[in-house]
Amino acid sequence: MWEGAGVASEGTQNAAGTRLRSWWRTGTSPWVKVALLLLVANGVPAFFLLTFASGHTDTLFVWTVVPQASAQMLGVMYADALVLSFIGLAQPNWARVRITVVLVAYFSIAATTVTLFHLDPFLAHPWTHLTYWLTLYAALVIVAPIVLVAQERQHGGRLPIEVPLHALSKVIATVSVLVFGGLGSWMIVGGDAASDVWPWDLTPLVARLLGVWMTALAVTFAWALWDRDWVRTRPIFWQGIPIGVLAALVPVVHSGDVERTGLQLAAYCGLVALMTGGGLLSAATQRRSP
Repeated sequence: MWEGAGVASEGTQNAAGTRLRSWWRTGTSPWVKVALLLLVANGVPAFFLLTFASGHTDTLFVWTVVPQASAQMLGVMYADALVLSFIGLAQPNWARVRITVVLVAYFSIAATTVTLFHLDPFLAHPWTHLTYWLTLYAALVIVAPIVLVAQERQHGGRLPIEVPLHALSKVIATVSVLVFGGLGSWMIVGGDAASDVWPWDLTPLVARLLGVWMTALAVTFAWALWDRDWVRTRPIFWQGIPIGVLAALVPVVHSGDVERTGLQLAAYCGLVALMTGGGLLSAATQRRSP
């Protein structure tokens, strides 16, 4: 009996290995997969630590994030990266994954730049934390832009439209470019002054990293408007549905950190509605369109 179970287990492992090798060798370039897996390697531990141990970043994370609402918001940011990465890893060709690589390339460069201008919080932690953080981002800074340019030259450019973006999807994408781009730019430039438009206090590092995320979304929605194809650009619309829900939970779970409950909280709720509502409306509209 035990021998039979061992043979079955070995067969399952061999089948899984075969499927993994087939996935690696077919579909998108292995270098595309490397870029996305680098982001996954950074995003998975960051997401779990920031989401489920937001009160222990002083010992567990690469820098101390305060208040806890900011830690969980950064966890939402990494959740977004993971959602888009996993969707990208499942795509069959460059045309379907390139919108994700656009976001990864921009985010890796901008986030690394912000980090280099805010080293003090990192240096207060063990050097191994900063080394891990910078090593992964440095790898992404090199790999992601090169992959984007090389794959676009070989397989990209203006591609035939399979399913055109519906007019409503274009409106949602345009509003997203303006809102995320405007807010994100202000957060990058303003630093801690961004707290004036946010429900809770933000440190300069957190404000600028959130600004990088917002502007990355804006760049990617702008790419969707340029591409004009729903099948190729739908990941950027889809991601807003779960990410908006996670973002909505932050001021609820950490209500004690929320210091501004007037226009700032209303604007935050509007941002969440744009994420989730925009994704749902686009998906529903595109399903009904011919």
